[in-house]
Amino acid sequence: MNATARNNRVMEDVIDGLLRENLDVQAALEAMCARGCDEHFARDEIGRALLACLGEAQNRKITGVGPGRFEDVLRLLGSGRTTADIWPDEED
Repeated sequence: MNATARNNRVMEDVIDGLLRENLDVQAALEAMCARGCDEHFARDEIGRALLACLGEAQNRKITGVGPGRFEDVLRLLGSGRTTADIWPDEED
């Protein structure tokens, strides 16, 4: 297994764990799928959101970033926004 495949598997495991343990993640996935999102796309968006929130905290791009930031982003995803909407200046 190459490094990219291994990293993808790790992210899938993280998302699986979040879906088992975190009601906000569960609600976001359900809302996204109810709006017609493919489950794979919705899971990828949640993973991108998690990584972006961690990056913000690490880089201190937003002052006062705390645990509520990820929950806020999950609510935005559930309401129809995408990570591209939330972070328009980020590159893929």
